This record gives sequence, C-alpha cells and structure tokens, in this order.
Amino acid sequence: MAKERFLLSAAFACCFSHAAVYGQVPDALHQQCLKAADYQGCIKANSGDSGRSSQESSSSGVDRFGLPLLDKKRFIGPEPIASRSGTSADLYTDAKSFRLLKHNGSYGRYMAYETIVRFYKNPSAETPGYSVPIGGGSTSCYGSAYGNSFGSFGSAYGSSNCYSTPPTAMYVPGSPGSAGGGMQYTNIAVLDCVDMTYQLNRKGRWSKISQPGRDANFCKAAMEGLFPQGEELR
Repeated sequence: MAKERFLLSAAFACCFSHAAVYGQVPDALHQQCLKAADYQGCIKANSGDSGRSSQESSSSGVDRFGLPLLDKKRFIGPEPIASRSGTSADLYTDAKSFRLLKHNGSYGRYMAYETIVRFYKNPSAETPGYSVPIGGGSTSCYGSAYGNSFGSFGSAYGSSNCYSTPPTAMYVPGSPGSAGGGMQYTNIAVLDCVDMTYQLNRKGRWSKISQPGRDANFCKAAMEGLFPQGEELR
C-alpha cells in the first residue's frame, strides 16, 4: 500500500502546480457572494485560491468549501480542476478504489478507480411558475333576425349570442431558490491502458486521457500487480 501511494502521489505531483493568489476581493465577486449563506466560503471557492484556502481551513476540520476533510491516508489530493458547471473545484482520488477489470476472460488492459469532486454552488433565486399558450381560442355566434317592409319604408330587428373559448395553456412550474454552499459528487473512472482512453461512470464515449503522464503511472502500477483484481468490465 505504501508503494502504491508513493507512485500515485508522484503521478499527481508531476502533473500540477498551483500558485495561490488571494488579495482584495473584486467587486464583481463581492456582489456575486452577497446572497450566499457562507460569504467567506463563496469568496474562497471562486477566487481560485485552492492551495492556501484549503490549508487555512484544515485547522477547523473543513476544506475550502466548508465540507469535512477527507482522510489523507486514503484520498490523494486535492487537485484543482473545473466542476461540471465550470466552477473552481477540487478532485480527490480514492487510493483504495484502484482495481483491475476483467475483460474477455483476463486482466491487464483495463483498470478503474473512484474520485470525489468538491465545489462551491452559488446561491440561486427562486423563479415563479408561468403559463404558456399551446392552442388558439375560438368564438362562436348564433342568433335570429326579423323585418317588415311597407313601400319604401322598412324595419329590421333581431338578436345574437356569442361564446368564446380561451386558448389552451400549459403551466411551467418554477424552481425553488438555493442558499448555495459546499457540494460534492463522485465518479468512477475506467482506464484503457492500451489505447490510453478513459470513460466516466461506465457510460458515454471513450475520450483521450488529458494527462497521459499521470494516468500512465496508474497503468504502470496496475501492470506491476499493485492493484487487486476486481469486477468484469461491462
């Protein structure tokens, strides 16, 4: 396990460096975080100061997003990345989740591991529901008319009634507001150590590995038998 952690930690160390820059809060960021439940957490999460803010928060038992710290003996990281929504996020890799995947009756080509992505979700305002017309209305009229004529003089009279049907409408519900705060989600990464491609959560297309140096080290560790044999690739 110690050798495994050394290889994985070295893989991460060679692939990123982070310069912390945190000074005066820009006005745009200040306005963005005014409605946040945790103003300081919002500022830190959106300032890009991953390294420094994580270190500052460690003494209180929480990370820069206000979430409980993960076990350093198990999780490798944090590595600064972008979340699904494009905001600043931290990636943690579960060192105990590395395993080989069986394919066509043998092990060696595929492996998998799990990650946790932590990020700060900005507050959002409540939006009201509204109606959208999806069909035209109609108006129908009926009635009767009477008249008489005497020479060049005449008269006419009658009555009519009209009924209108309003357009058909579809109601679009609104969405509740959110105070924001620290969030996280998990991923399962599957590596193809021959084609050097990966797939997330066992669905979607295979993509080229963006950091071949790091994941090449993962594959090397797998080929050296450092990881246990796991489930079959499906």
